[in-house]
Amino acid sequence: MTNEEFQRSKSFEENLKEWNLLSLEEMGEWLNSVLLSVAEQIGNKQFQQKKEEVSVKMKEYIKKNLSSPMLSVETISEEFGFSVSYSRKIFKDNQGISISDYILKQRIDCSKSILADSKKSVNEIIDASGFQTKSNFYTVFKKETGMTPNQYRIWIREKNGENS
Repeated sequence: MTNEEFQRSKSFEENLKEWNLLSLEEMGEWLNSVLLSVAEQIGNKQFQQKKEEVSVKMKEYIKKNLSSPMLSVETISEEFGFSVSYSRKIFKDNQGISISDYILKQRIDCSKSILADSKKSVNEIIDASGFQTKSNFYTVFKKETGMTPNQYRIWIREKNGENS
């Protein structure tokens, strides 16, 4: 029963008149059903808020551990004490993106930021962004940006009016 349905429902007095005097047992059953409905509504809202909080904490954990090549859905699930499938569901339902895609996006964004703001080598960028191998980094970076890391560095600096 939604809040709106509850507000539209008959009052206790109206129900008593309609039912022509209830026994104490019937009144108790009716009251119990109303209270259970209200408790369920409150519980569902609190449960959803808890799942939202967990997904935000997962994002924080990802940010904190992004440089680890071992960061994965499995390690996140283990950290939070959930199954992999439940972790995926909570994250996707509340963040609108899968955990794996979110990790990858964060790694690419981290790499792009380092390429734009420093002269660090590709190996240093790989270490900072958590990619496991150089070839994986190049493949994913090119797929996501349409450029190699070096091409991106040159392009972003030209765009920002900087000299290489």
